[in-house]
Amino acid sequence: MVALGVAAGFDARAQPLTVDWNSPRQEMDGFGVAFPGAAMWIKNFTEPARSRILDVLFSVTNGAGFTIIRNEIIADDHDAPNVGTTGAGTWQPNINSHEPIEGTWNWTGDESQVWLMQQAKRYGVTNFLSTVWSAPPWMKSNDSYRGDVLGPGGETATLLTNKHQAYADYLSRYVREYHSRFGLDISAVSIVNEPGFPAHYQGMLMDPPQMVDFLKNFLKPTFVRDGVTARIVAPEDASWEATNRIAPLLADPGAAAAINIIASHGYHEATNPMPAVKAAGKRLWMTEISELNVNTNSMADALRWVRNLHGHLTVAETQAWLWWYAAAPVVDDHPGALMFLTYTTPWYAAQRDTFRYPKRLWAIANYSRFIRPGFVRLPVGGNAPAGLLVSAFKSADGAQFVAVAVNDSDVPQTLTLQISGGGNVATLQPYVTSATQDLQPVALVTATNGIFTATLAPRSVTSFAKVASPLPPAPTDDTWVSDLEWANASIAGIDPPQRDRTAVGPFWYGSPITLGGTNHAKGLGFSAPSTIIYHLNGQGDRFTALAGLTKISVTNKLRFQVWGDDTLLFDGSSKDGEPPLEIDVSVRGKKFLKLTGLSESPGGSAQDDQGAWASAQVTHAGPRLASGFTPNGMTISLTVGPGESCVLEKSTDLRTWTPIQTNSSPSGVVQFLTPPPTGSNAFFRVKKP
Repeated sequence: MVALGVAAGFDARAQPLTVDWNSPRQEMDGFGVAFPGAAMWIKNFTEPARSRILDVLFSVTNGAGFTIIRNEIIADDHDAPNVGTTGAGTWQPNINSHEPIEGTWNWTGDESQVWLMQQAKRYGVTNFLSTVWSAPPWMKSNDSYRGDVLGPGGETATLLTNKHQAYADYLSRYVREYHSRFGLDISAVSIVNEPGFPAHYQGMLMDPPQMVDFLKNFLKPTFVRDGVTARIVAPEDASWEATNRIAPLLADPGAAAAINIIASHGYHEATNPMPAVKAAGKRLWMTEISELNVNTNSMADALRWVRNLHGHLTVAETQAWLWWYAAAPVVDDHPGALMFLTYTTPWYAAQRDTFRYPKRLWAIANYSRFIRPGFVRLPVGGNAPAGLLVSAFKSADGAQFVAVAVNDSDVPQTLTLQISGGGNVATLQPYVTSATQDLQPVALVTATNGIFTATLAPRSVTSFAKVASPLPPAPTDDTWVSDLEWANASIAGIDPPQRDRTAVGPFWYGSPITLGGTNHAKGLGFSAPSTIIYHLNGQGDRFTALAGLTKISVTNKLRFQVWGDDTLLFDGSSKDGEPPLEIDVSVRGKKFLKLTGLSESPGGSAQDDQGAWASAQVTHAGPRLASGFTPNGMTISLTVGPGESCVLEKSTDLRTWTPIQTNSSPSGVVQFLTPPPTGSNAFFRVKKP
């Protein structure tokens, strides 16, 4: 037993809570934060403070590990100039539109938002939700960005009926331009923020009949026409319990078919279930919640929000949970931010090196860092004492497990937890957030007779993450990756990864890897989505491979990503009929190599999304000497085992190595004399044969 608090309170050891390993509930899409207007504040910081802010938000090793970013279409990030007035209404200062005049397009003014998304990609974030607060004024009945301004005839801030197609074109082009101009793939588009609220800032009203018409008759057909694969989100109402806007969307077959994600905000903090959404097969997201009154840095405030989060996960069965502002200036009017930045006068002049965060950030991070996209929730049965909230999750392949326990009482609680039906979980690493701790790792917890026991500190949140089995050995020589044991593999696609063969379902299972008409004896076949992780332990030099599709289908498109630890080393897409992608990246100094295959097929099925890492190889780093030797070369001496031989190898490009001499010595001291330079740089390394 590990003591996470002090003297014991309620003792639940007689009746442990039970995690049902074989009864998965909802699949998780992730946890996120919003950046409308906030990206510029972070961008204006200088190093190293700026990198630390990004780490706190996105790192899975020393931060919250958020995986979803919510943006604004018409990016109010204060990069744009004041645009004055137009028509019946006033354009707010610093608002920039991508189409300020019909047919005139503008792709400046949201540089900070683009920068922030590109920075987040470096941490592995690929889920970008973009929401519209207001269509361009010329599409609206009140000719204004604002949601509370009336038109000259008393018209409210609604989308004009005769501009439905223009608005659909606007959203389609936004997604396509972000991809072509900035290399950013918008994964989801929300047609309007809080459609029933006449906001005194940019806003737009949209009733259910208008939503139904726009979704089924304009937006979905336009996305199909333009090949836009971003998921469609609606209605993003202000309150979770206000389901009167959801029911009409699901009742209409055309609108229901157009929507991928049903989303609402969490104001009023309700967490009621939505069985109609689940019955319709739609994803369910809570996309905005926040403190709206006075900011506080208390553990009581943090527990308030994790109670809500726990309710969304276990009662509403929400698949994504997003906080409002990620960051805001201390002097600004956003008490609900997760990070506060110190600014001087004027308010946008950053001191650039001072920031702080309330306790709620780390309490939420107890979930967001450990419950990753693709994890599924597991039911937790038993009678928990008052004030104890427990949820549990596992990765799709069952290799990872995490339980989160909230002690909402003023006394310590004894948690006893049993995993029923499998899991192979023997040891858990607890991370504690309390009044004095911020996601602090404490002593490991080991199961006794299959039961984990830990004492939870008063007013705390604790994540218990499975400690992985010992890592497989790192490569000691140039090695085909299909000959290496993987440290972890996600089997989310229709078939598991296959060594030196394809993975294409029951009719083609196990066929040779063929890319562009060429057979490859070595490689990895996979069914998307797929992630395979190898343990390099700093011993690798370069990773090389050919990547492409292994099954012909006109709808297919796959994205291939190579990661070294948390760094994205390669990111490219391949379609049917295209030559394989040529990959050659340095993995020197990296502990882990991660190969990810993602589907980008519009309308394609999982069975059609098959790819391969053909002739994939990791070259070994080995000892290496710098170039620039004296005319007579250089003597290398090293100590090995008595009689053990070593090989001196030469390279001019750090990729191809040629053996040039083998030496051994009975005493164990081996010497090599490198040959003199021949006019070009030469690199040498000594390896065991």
